[in-house]
Amino acid sequence: MKQNTVTIKWLEHKLDQQNVNKKRKELLKNAYGQVLEVGMNFESCIPYFTDDVRHVTAITKEHKMNPYSEQAVTVICGSELSLPFADGIFDTVVSHFQLGLTSNPEQVLTEMRRVLKPHGRLLAMELGGITNKYVDKVNDKVSKVISYTGGIYRNRNYIELIRDAGFLIAEKTILDTRINPKLLYGQLYTIIAVNN
Repeated sequence: MKQNTVTIKWLEHKLDQQNVNKKRKELLKNAYGQVLEVGMNFESCIPYFTDDVRHVTAITKEHKMNPYSEQAVTVICGSELSLPFADGIFDTVVSHFQLGLTSNPEQVLTEMRRVLKPHGRLLAMELGGITNKYVDKVNDKVSKVISYTGGIYRNRNYIELIRDAGFLIAEKTILDTRINPKLLYGQLYTIIAVNN
């Protein structure tokens, strides 16, 4: 799991240089009520939640100190593949690069949908490959190698995965991240979906 943390920390540094915090802020203004943050670097999201959020529960695979102990934030060590919560208790679930990190995004989405209330929101920020058949072939090969070392699967169709999990896509944006080498990082997806 250390490799995932290193990957996310590097991406956060590079993405911030590309003004992606603006996209994060736009996405997270849609969070409300009881929020579950699923991802390796939840600290990046906390400052962007609005007053519509009553409480944030962050689940991470690593034991982390809660830097927001005086705020309404709870940090739990656990797995995104088996969320330790009852059905239908969260108003919003945030996936911060998690669908690109996991080897089983279908199971993660099933769990996210299970813990969301009916009509609750899934807010996803994910990295994907660029749309070019030659580059996609390279991305496929690179993703297979890098995924084994704890990196990000760059060749996933997040919109299709989320839709196939039973969510209704309410809004989506794709931003060219222009990170070198572009073959590896392609585009940033922000997706708002509703638990149908």
